[in-house]
Amino acid sequence: MKLLPWRRRRETAVPAFVPQGAEDRVAAPLAFHWHALSVEKGQRWLVVAPHCDDEILGAGGLLHQAVQAGCAVRVVLLTNGDGYNRTALRGQSRRLRLTPAQYIEFAYRRQRETLAALEVLGVSPAEVVFCGYPDRGLAAMWEDHWEFHRPYRSRFTRVTRSPYDNSRTRGAVFCGESVVRDLEEILREFRPTHVVVPHPHDSHGDHWAGCCFTLYALERLRQRGRLPVGGPMVLQYLVHQGIWPRPRGLRARIPMMPPKAYAYLPFRWTAVELGREAVERKLQALRCYRSQMVFMRQYLLSFVRRTELFGLFEPLSVPWVDDGAILVDGEAYDWDGVDNVALNPRSHLVTRRVGRSADIRSVAACRDGQNLYLRMELRHRVVNDYLYGISLYGVGAASRGDETRRRLRIGLQVPDRVRIKGEGGWQPAGDIVARALRSQLEVAVPLSLLGWPERVFFGVETRFRGLVMDRVAWQVLDFVGKGRGM
Repeated sequence: MKLLPWRRRRETAVPAFVPQGAEDRVAAPLAFHWHALSVEKGQRWLVVAPHCDDEILGAGGLLHQAVQAGCAVRVVLLTNGDGYNRTALRGQSRRLRLTPAQYIEFAYRRQRETLAALEVLGVSPAEVVFCGYPDRGLAAMWEDHWEFHRPYRSRFTRVTRSPYDNSRTRGAVFCGESVVRDLEEILREFRPTHVVVPHPHDSHGDHWAGCCFTLYALERLRQRGRLPVGGPMVLQYLVHQGIWPRPRGLRARIPMMPPKAYAYLPFRWTAVELGREAVERKLQALRCYRSQMVFMRQYLLSFVRRTELFGLFEPLSVPWVDDGAILVDGEAYDWDGVDNVALNPRSHLVTRRVGRSADIRSVAACRDGQNLYLRMELRHRVVNDYLYGISLYGVGAASRGDETRRRLRIGLQVPDRVRIKGEGGWQPAGDIVARALRSQLEVAVPLSLLGWPERVFFGVETRFRGLVMDRVAWQVLDFVGKGRGM
C-alpha cells in the first residue's frame, strides 16, 4: 500500500487520477504532486475516532491494509455515540421520550457493531479501546469543562462520569483533563509510529475536539521526552464538511477528493490507494453498522472510494519580529512579510446571509520577546454586535505548573474592549491589548500569561448573542526558533 501525499501547485492541468466527469470537483488551476510513503511491517498505527463508525468511514481501508502488511493496529473510540440521532432512537424504541438507560443500551449496541466491523478488517477486539466520554460533549470539554471539579453533564445519559463498565477508565470524569490522561496512557503503552485523528476542519464538534485532545496529549508527551525524536506522523481524516463528499452514494471506482473550497488552499493532503479487497472489506465493515445504515445509508456509502483522504499535520512556525515592530492599531502595514497561520476556506451560509462582519477570512500571527500578536481579517468591517473570540492554550516546559493559567479565552468587542473568560465568567483582560479598524482586528497577548510556552493551540470564532456564527479551525503554533518568515 502507498500513501500518496500531494501539495498544491499552480498549473493548468488537473490531476491525472481524476475520473472523467469529475473535473468540476477539483480546482482546475491546481495540480498535486504525489510521493510514495510505504506502509510496512513494524509500523504501529493508532486510529482515534470520536464515534462508533468514524474509524471505518475515515480509515477503514487503511486499517485493513495495515493489518495485511503486518503492522500493529489499535483503535480508540472516544465516545460510544450514545446520542447519535434521537429521532432514530425514538423510531427504534417507539417512544417520544427516551431514558438515560435507553441511551446507554443503544451505546452498547454501537460498540457491538464496532467490534463486528473491525473484525471484518482484521482488527481483534483486544485492540479496540472504548473511552466512554459523552457524545456531542467533546467540544464543550475542550473549551469549557477542562478541570476535574467542573465536569460536563451529558444531555443524553444525564451523568458527569462514564456509565459504561468497559470504559478505558471506569467512571471517567467528563472533563478535558481526563480525556488527555487517557490518551497519554494509550500513547505511552502503544508507542505508535502513525496516529490517525479527525481533521480540525471537520464541522462536527466531537471531531475537531477529538483532534485537539489527541494533539494536546502528543505535545505534552513530546515535551516530557516520552516520544521518540520527531514523534509519530499524524494523519487527519475528514467526515463532516457541508455537502461533501460528492457525489453521494456508493462510487467505489472513483477517488476521494478534498472539498472543492479546500483544494484552493495550501493544505497538505495524503491519499491512501486501496486495493479491491480493501474496498470490499470496508464496504462489508460499514454494513455492520445497521443502526446507522437505516437512516444514513447514502451518506455512509459515500466514503467507500478507491482512495482514503488524509491531511498531514504540521505545527505552524510563528515568526519573530523586533520588539516594537508591531503597533496594535488595527492597521496592516506593519505586518508585511508575516504570513497567515489560518485561512477560512469559504463563507458560511449563515454569515453570507446574516452577518458578513462575523465572517473570518484569515488570521496571521507573530511574536517578539514579550508578546504574541494576532491579526484577524474579516470579510466586512468589524462591528460591535459581535463578540470576536480567541482561545489560546499554551504548552511548554516553563508553563507546567498551573494548568488554568495557560488557558486563555479572550473576548473582543470594538473598538478596543477586551475581556478574559474564567470560572467566574467574563472579566477585564488587564495586560491584553486589542484594536479594531475597518475589517482588521489586532490583539497583543503577553506570553507570560501563557507561561512562556513552546507551543500554543489557538482557535478563533465569532458569536452573536451566544450563537457561533463562524469558526476557524484550531491550529498549533510553534514558538521554537527565531527569525522572520514562515
